[in-house]
Amino acid sequence: MTTTPTNAAQPEASDIDTSARCPLLILIGSAMVWLVVGGGLALIASIQLHTPGFLAHCPFLTYGRMQAAQETAFLYGWAINAGLAVSLWLLARLGGVPLRATGLAAVGAIFWNLALTLGVAGILAGDLTGFSCFQLPAYVQPVMFVAYAAVAVAGVLAWTGRRNAFTFATQWYAVAPLFVFPWVFSVAQVTLLFAPVHGTLQAVVAAWFGQNLGALVLAPFALAAVYYLLPKISGRPIHHYDYSAHAF
Repeated sequence: MTTTPTNAAQPEASDIDTSARCPLLILIGSAMVWLVVGGGLALIASIQLHTPGFLAHCPFLTYGRMQAAQETAFLYGWAINAGLAVSLWLLARLGGVPLRATGLAAVGAIFWNLALTLGVAGILAGDLTGFSCFQLPAYVQPVMFVAYAAVAVAGVLAWTGRRNAFTFATQWYAVAPLFVFPWVFSVAQVTLLFAPVHGTLQAVVAAWFGQNLGALVLAPFALAAVYYLLPKISGRPIHHYDYSAHAF
């Protein structure tokens, strides 16, 4: 491995972890809360599938709203929060530098979850878009876009300010969603909500967003964790690691 020349002492792993403590605690704690909330909403929705009368007297808890709310809680609450936490931690750890812009990342994480809470409440009130994986009301989405970008700044700074010239597949997959999600999220906002396309193009854009959310945002977050944790847990290197660049 080649490293960038430096006269400064290499920071300890514990120092790097400590530097990222605040935003990571917010992101991981929020992810756990949303996982529980999403699980409860999914349970109610599954009961309503075979017992249509369950909670039918309450318009806030009808099946359509419950399904949209649980999908949103899982995707944007559990998956995105956990993915961002993994990304920030891995980029700082493998970059060999303490995480920077932690205050901005913490504020972004707080506003992301506040906007998401308002969005889920809006869905339960019937204010949803009707597009799969993109059910959030239009009035919370710009806030979520800015909040995500604020969190992503810390990850990008960890990537650009890394000490090591040599990079790992984990870092590639950790940094890619920081750029991809704002792109696909903003395109979907414009073309579906603020300057909507017409006819079947709406279904095409919604499907494009859903596919990219899974394949280019959530999957890279998961692959970044796998590339890092699998060798750590098994104690063996990944076979044919050289092919990882082609896979990326």
